Amino acid sequence: KGAVDDAKAAYDDNPSTKSVFLLAQAYDLSGQEGESVSLLSSYLENNPNDLRVMMLLAEKRIESDKNTAITMYQDALKLDENNSVVLNNLAYLLTQEGQLDEAAGLAKRAFDLNPNSPAVVDTYAQIQVKQGNTEDAVETYSRVMNQEVNNEEIFLNYVEALLLNGSKEIAKRRINERSLEQEESK
Repeated sequence: KGAVDDAKAAYDDNPSTKSVFLLAQAYDLSGQEGESVSLLSSYLENNPNDLRVMMLLAEKRIESDKNTAITMYQDALKLDENNSVVLNNLAYLLTQEGQLDEAAGLAKRAFDLNPNSPAVVDTYAQIQVKQGNTEDAVETYSRVMNQEVNNEEIFLNYVEALLLNGSKEIAKRRINERSLEQEESK
C-alpha cells in the first residue's frame, strides 16, 4: 500500500510519463490491474501523443480486449511509423485475427528495422509459415537461431518450420544441440 501511496503522491505532484509508469507499476504489483488500466487510459486521454503510455496500455489490452489493442497499435503507428515493437505487436494481433496479408507487411517492416530481434523474427517467420512459405520462414529464423535464444516457444516454432519445410534431420540436430546445451549449463 505504501508504494501505491508514494507513487500516487509523485504522480499527483507531477503527472508525467515517468510518474504514470511508476504508479501503474505500483498498482500492478499490488494486484490492482484495473486501477492501472484506468490510470493509463485517463492519462492517455489528456496526453494522446504519449507513445510509451499508448504502447503500455495496448499491451495490457492484448489479452482482455484484442480489438482495442489493435486500434491502439494502429494509432501508435500514426505517431511513429518505424517503431518495430508497434509494428511487431500489431502484426502478431492481426495474424491472430486471420489478417495475414496486412500482418505480413507490418511484420516485414518490423523485420527490416530490427532483424536481430528474436520476437520480431518469430512473428515474421510464423506469418510466413501460415502463408505456406516455410523455406522463407526457415531462412528468417536463421537470423537469430545462431544467437542464444532462450525463448522455448521461439525455438519450438523454428523446429516446426524446419519440419514443415521437410528438414527433418536439421530439426533433429537442432533439438539434440539444444538438449546438450541445456545439460552442459546445469
